[in-house]
Amino acid sequence: MGKLEKVSKELQALLDKAEEMDWSYSAYIETSRGNRAYVEMGQYSPAGEDFNMVIDFKLENQAETFLEDLREYAENFDVEEHAEMWLPSRGKGGCPSTLKELLEDAKDIKDMVYELYRELVRLSKELEDLELSEEQIERNDEIYNAVYDMCKVVCENEELEWDMHYIGEIAELAAHLLVERGEKVRFPSVVTENDGTQHIEDYYKPEDK
Repeated sequence: MGKLEKVSKELQALLDKAEEMDWSYSAYIETSRGNRAYVEMGQYSPAGEDFNMVIDFKLENQAETFLEDLREYAENFDVEEHAEMWLPSRGKGGCPSTLKELLEDAKDIKDMVYELYRELVRLSKELEDLELSEEQIERNDEIYNAVYDMCKVVCENEELEWDMHYIGEIAELAAHLLVERGEKVRFPSVVTENDGTQHIEDYYKPEDK
């Protein structure tokens, strides 16, 4: 098992939204199991359980299959079975002391998962409506590749792991600093307004990111 380095932009957008909703996540791939890909996601329940779930997806269609498995997980989540799992720990280490509380918390967890699913489906539909052109995607790839090459030089490490968590952050910081200096930076992005409407900005503006 290892971390999945290249998550599709559609799935990454869903995971970023999940993070905004206080879900933690890590994407993995198991080459020994036919390239099984999945995301481990977690969030604390109202009663304080450190709840975690595993959502599978296919590499060739990441976002859509992720949502399909998330829906199945929510539908198959058994409230009673989950509560029974914690019966031996009642009243210990912060675990609720009554079966009623355990059942209520398990129901809250199911609601949390459904809420996540609904929000990600809504976002997915928005992303389908507006997408960057192939040329704009190529432009962004050019920026990310340049940042990655710079990082390899800075670290003196030709084997440096490709990870959009640091590559994207450095690219955005560079664009921000250059725009503050009065430069024009072509860094295409889909901008979502507070009312949910979207448009594409070809040039970077700090408020867009």
